[in-house]
Amino acid sequence: MAGDEKRFKSAFDSLHALAYFAPEVDQALTGVGLRPGRMPYFAGRSAAMGAVGPEVVAATFYNFNPEVVARVIPRAWTLASPEQVLEARLDGVDGALTRLLGEGKLKSDQVVEATELAREATAGCTTEGPYSTLGRRTWIRRRRHNAKLQASYKRGAACSSRRRPTRQIRTPLTSRRVPHVQD
Repeated sequence: MAGDEKRFKSAFDSLHALAYFAPEVDQALTGVGLRPGRMPYFAGRSAAMGAVGPEVVAATFYNFNPEVVARVIPRAWTLASPEQVLEARLDGVDGALTRLLGEGKLKSDQVVEATELAREATAGCTTEGPYSTLGRRTWIRRRRHNAKLQASYKRGAACSSRRRPTRQIRTPLTSRRVPHVQD
């Protein structure tokens, strides 16, 4: 990645993370009735799909344990509607940006112009077409890979005389090493 792309990605990733991890977002989501903990995170991420079940959420965000998702998602929609969750999430992001940048900066001509340009650039975007198909194919490949890993792990775990093939990897969210089963 060239310098400009790296700077953009770094800045965008920081802004994107606000929608998940800023305390204002968590407060706004618990303010509409969601219980503290994982519920605001999963409901906030999946609310755009409507009041979907835990299977859809676990499949969409495939890297989470489906059992963890199932503990919070069915209950989340009884406490707040997806529309309430989406509105609260936006309010929380607004609060976080105001805290970080200040009210004056958010209403500056540059930010207003950038907002208008972003809206114009995304106005023609659609969820149909080859990229959505590519996304589905990638998701299917990842699910198959995860199923193979789980099967390999179960085979190794079921046979105590055979050592499970593992190597250590670092996850992007933590510096600690976690076992990874090789297929």
